[in-house]
Amino acid sequence: MTVNVKTLKTEVNAKYQKDHFVLSVQIDPNSKDKNGWYRATSFCLVMDGSYPECPACDSEDFINESPYLKVCKACGAHFGSFPSFEETTKIVRSEWHRGEIAPPEDNRYFDFMYPDPEGGTGRGTGRRHGFFNKMSKRVTQPG
Repeated sequence: MTVNVKTLKTEVNAKYQKDHFVLSVQIDPNSKDKNGWYRATSFCLVMDGSYPECPACDSEDFINESPYLKVCKACGAHFGSFPSFEETTKIVRSEWHRGEIAPPEDNRYFDFMYPDPEGGTGRGTGRRHGFFNKMSKRVTQPG
C-alpha cells in the first residue's frame, strides 16, 4: 500500500526552488503498534507535477494537456510528472529517431519525472529529458 503523506516545499537547486514534492511512504500493514502507528518500509520523494515554469525557456504560459503533461505555449516543450516510466513513453517513445535528420523546428524539448525508488536523481525519482521529433515521437538527443 502506498500512502501520500504530505506535500512539501523544498529547495532542490536554483532553477526549481518553488517545486512541490510529494513524500510517498510504503508501510507494512501488519506492523500496527499499540498507538495505532504503522512501520514504514520505504520512502520516496517525488515531484507532484507542479512545474512553476517551462524547464526549457522559463515561460509560465503553458497548456495542461493531461493530468501529467504540460506543453509550453512559447517553445513547445513537453514536461511534467508522470505516475510511471511507461506513461512517459506514450508521449516520447524510448527509441531513437530514424531516417533523415529532422530540421531543428521539428524537434521539441522534453523533461519528464516519474517515481523510481532507485532513480538516478537520488530523490527516488527517475527523469527522462532531451529532444524529440514531434512527428515520429522518438528521441533525437538525450539530456
